[in-house]
Amino acid sequence: MSVVPLLPKRLLKLAGNPTGVVATSLGVVPPAATRPDGTDADYLAMKMHYPGVTTAMMHRFGGLQIVGSGTANGHVFVTVLGYQPGQHNSNDGLRHDLSSALKGFSLTGTFL
Repeated sequence: MSVVPLLPKRLLKLAGNPTGVVATSLGVVPPAATRPDGTDADYLAMKMHYPGVTTAMMHRFGGLQIVGSGTANGHVFVTVLGYQPGQHNSNDGLRHDLSSALKGFSLTGTFL
């Protein structure tokens, strides 16, 4: 749950135009969700969409970052969507940034 609706309006005005950030944890994904064909999947991947959001809206937001995570079949998964106005936004760039963040914690990942 986002804490933004609980913050006083005067505090939000002081923040100016922050980047839109959303984070969510799905927790443990039920095993049945990883068996689309009846057998356990090796990995679970989720792709996030932000329907109806235009590039102009992204610029007004100051950018957008969404991070989701959970656990499926004993593996932790992370899904990330990001957009920074005025920057080169690409899947490869996002993959590189995520890889660097994982390395900061001595972790590696499998990118799907």
